[in-house]
Amino acid sequence: LCTFRCSKTRTYQIEMTGTVLGGLKARELHGPIRKMATTHTMTLGDPTLDSDHDELLRLSDRLKDVAGRDQQLSALDAVIAHAVRHFAVEDRELREMTHGNVQCHIDEHVNVLQSLNEVRALLTSGTDAAGNSRLLRELAAELLRWLPDHVHEMDAAVAAFRTKRRFGGSPVQVN
Repeated sequence: LCTFRCSKTRTYQIEMTGTVLGGLKARELHGPIRKMATTHTMTLGDPTLDSDHDELLRLSDRLKDVAGRDQQLSALDAVIAHAVRHFAVEDRELREMTHGNVQCHIDEHVNVLQSLNEVRALLTSGTDAAGNSRLLRELAAELLRWLPDHVHEMDAAVAAFRTKRRFGGSPVQVN
């Protein structure tokens, strides 16, 4: 069971061959697995954040369909590389913020990266192609479920901080 805690109210899990990853053993799942979020629901009004989130969604969704160990590792490495870069940018800005749930947000990034790296280690050591495919599908489902909530619960504060710093006000999203 691979578990990563995303915000104080949600815990997501990925079933794996009896192994507990990430140091969390909670078995609470919230709601059915969500289909890939549309870019409309992920929009915060910050072009850089919105673009990064769209790319993370695309890369995560791709995990569901890759076959073959080399392609699986390549697809997962792309998710990891994008997440590392994106989280580093956000974390720098979060450290500048003096309000909000900054440490929880940073901790959430750490937990997600830890889970991604633990899944990569399982893929690297695993020889069961069907099990690896199932593992990546489950990881993709959890990332696709987690990201919209993370964006709206956590990243909205980063978008507001960026906009206030640049323009003196909060972003406005017109639909």
